[in-house]
Parts: sequence; structure tokens; C-alpha cells
Amino acid sequence: LRINRMPEADQEFRKAIALAPSHGDTNNNYGKFLCERGNRQDAMKYFQRALADPFYKTPEVANTNAGACLLKFKDYTAAEPYLRKALEIQSGYGPALLDMAQLELDQNKAFEARGYMQRFETAGQATPQSLLLGYQIATRLGDKDMATNYSNRLQDQFPNSSQAQSLNGPDHD
Repeated sequence: LRINRMPEADQEFRKAIALAPSHGDTNNNYGKFLCERGNRQDAMKYFQRALADPFYKTPEVANTNAGACLLKFKDYTAAEPYLRKALEIQSGYGPALLDMAQLELDQNKAFEARGYMQRFETAGQATPQSLLLGYQIATRLGDKDMATNYSNRLQDQFPNSSQAQSLNGPDHD
């Protein structure tokens, strides 16, 4: 979506949903769009519609997006069941594993967060987000060697990412 074209994008989503009101992918995508714009309440309605579609082929995606949306608003109690459901459907689903790691870390459960991080690393490809999260978890656990490893990987693999830049700031140590 192009910058400053949000009203048009919103209108296109609404047209698509009017044509197929119960279509899982469309409802999930619109829910994600709404959440990214801070409209949590409406976003959750569309995630629910996506999950209600019996023909929706990737419910782990809508469950993860719903959980991630709630996580964005720090509603950990509501986010967790969605993320757990996504992992019940597909135990190695990377985005849900990362979001669960973030959820646990945000609730000061670094050891549990590390478990989800390890599962992610077994199943998925490193991203700037995952390496920064790994760094944060290792730091919280006091594992300096592991934190340095994550930091080095982030700097080497994604030197221009905002995550790598955040480690180059004055707070990095």
C-alpha cells in the first residue's frame, strides 16, 4: 500500500468483503490492516469472521494476527489464547512462536520466552526482529555470550535494519 492511500485501501477492503463477507483471507487481511492503524476493536471483529469461515485454509495465520494485534496493545491475557491456538494448529509456525516469545518476555518470563525462541530458531529463518528478540531474552537472562552472539548475527546479517541500528545506540552494551 502506498503512503497516504489508506482511505482507498480501506475502501478496496470493504468492497472485497461486500463481495464475499465470510471469506477468511479477506477478513484476516482487513483485520491486520485495521490493527496496524490502531483500530483494535474492529480488527478483532474481522479476525473472528476469518476464523468463523469453515473453508479458511490457514487459521493459524488469523489466530496469530489476532494475538499479535492484542499484543501490540499489551493485552497479554487476551493475546495468549490466540497464539496458543495458532501453535496448536501448526506447532512450528514462526510468527506465532516469535509473538509468544515476545509475550513471555513482556511478562518477565524470560526463561519461557527463550523456549519459544529456540523453537522458532529450529523451525524458521532468522529475521532482524527475531535476532533482536533473542538478544533481549539473552540479556534478561544474563547470558552475555548468547546476547553477544545475537548482536553479532544481527549486525552481520542485517546491518541496515532498524533493529541493528537500535543496538548501535547509546544504550547498547
